[in-house]
Amino acid sequence: AGWPDYLKDFKLPPGRTWAQYRVRAKDGMPQALIPAGDSVMGSTEAQIEAAYQFGLKFNRGFQRSWVANQGPQKRVYVSQFWMDMHDVTNEQYCRFLNDLRPGAADRTAWLSLDGELENPLQAPQIKQEGDHFVPLAGAGQYPLIYVSSAGARAYARWVACDLPTEAQWEKAARGGREGQDYVWGDDWPPPARAGNFLDESLKRRYPAAPWFLQGYDDGYATTSPVTAFTPTGYGLFDMAGNVWQICRDSYDDKWYAKMPDRDPVNTAAANAPTVRGGGWFNRPANLRLAY
Repeated sequence: AGWPDYLKDFKLPPGRTWAQYRVRAKDGMPQALIPAGDSVMGSTEAQIEAAYQFGLKFNRGFQRSWVANQGPQKRVYVSQFWMDMHDVTNEQYCRFLNDLRPGAADRTAWLSLDGELENPLQAPQIKQEGDHFVPLAGAGQYPLIYVSSAGARAYARWVACDLPTEAQWEKAARGGREGQDYVWGDDWPPPARAGNFLDESLKRRYPAAPWFLQGYDDGYATTSPVTAFTPTGYGLFDMAGNVWQICRDSYDDKWYAKMPDRDPVNTAAANAPTVRGGGWFNRPANLRLAY
């Protein structure tokens, strides 16, 4: 019931049934049921070293510490949960804003609006008209950007859900597979339609881009609509590229060594939240499942 029209051509991934999908009534978000079970989290020492050496090929200033925080690799048990099939869109976040009518202090703490940031590559895509919030023309089905962790948590409360934990995110992103470096497997460069990355499209618009993925053209210079690319084995979109995704965990580079082996979540409030998945302006190392 309520299955969105923009997913009318969605095909069930192998081994999945329609009972494993639903639509959240509050915001019309399609969701996928992620089964309970063990899942690998993080990278082995060999994978970390390989990721470091690979990173150096694209960035001579790449530091091993940027990937060393992915270890030690651990097998954790993750209970069954529902995962949003795609990023929250500008249209959905406008529904949230128009329902709550936040005051200026809350709104500015949650996200930046069109005209508030001068960014030559990608500006915010929501504007305020009086006391009403609307996406920019044509941007309704694009992912929300320039949202803070407070703004993400406020939205999650509004839909009576929560942000995914790191463990949930990585299990969902792996799509029922284990051990691979990327959502699509181990191959680099990625196959066609794998996701929205720093590619030929961006290089054409911004010739000064310091690096780009030669021979790969996703058709979008910056962000792309939320269901534009190949979904994972669980039917999730943009688990690599497009925009970073905010997790519930507070970031700690030593977390993997001390986290429990069942439904881990770092609730310490000392640091900013962990973000996952990489974005449209990122290099290969940022797009790895364990990054």
